[in-house]
Amino acid sequence: MSIILVTGASTGIGQESALHMARKGHRVYAGVRSPDTAVELKDKIAAEELPVDIVRLDLVDPDSIDSAVATIMGEAGRIDALVNNAGIGGGQAVEMTPLEEVREIFETNYFGNVSVLRAVTPIMRQQNAGRIVNVGSLAGKVVMGCHAHYSASKWAMEGLSEALAFE
Repeated sequence: MSIILVTGASTGIGQESALHMARKGHRVYAGVRSPDTAVELKDKIAAEELPVDIVRLDLVDPDSIDSAVATIMGEAGRIDALVNNAGIGGGQAVEMTPLEEVREIFETNYFGNVSVLRAVTPIMRQQNAGRIVNVGSLAGKVVMGCHAHYSASKWAMEGLSEALAFE
């Protein structure tokens, strides 16, 4: 049984990844921005009695990242895999996107994911084992109109992921 942290697990790919891995017998920590609103996830966990623990993990709140990782290490003693899935979208023309929104996209999709990596990779290095999956997007390879900032944040994660593989 592996100990797996999945970020952005309240909905979508993150939720399905967390549930799938728990069904396969792994202990999953489902990182969500707001545990109080993760009702659908809680219902699915309860319905199947899955080994999933919900932890508060907001990519733009470094204290929540540190707290989530500390909770996992305190309870499980290790982190075998990280599914770095959390992110936000955003789409409108470049000149129409307020700079604050651009910053939010990068703070979440790039810097937030980097913060999670910086919290987890030292643990994996000390364990001399671990797997990291950075969930990307086609937008990280192919640009579409009115999604420039989202695509740019995903391109940045593509580059980071390639460099991390060498490290």
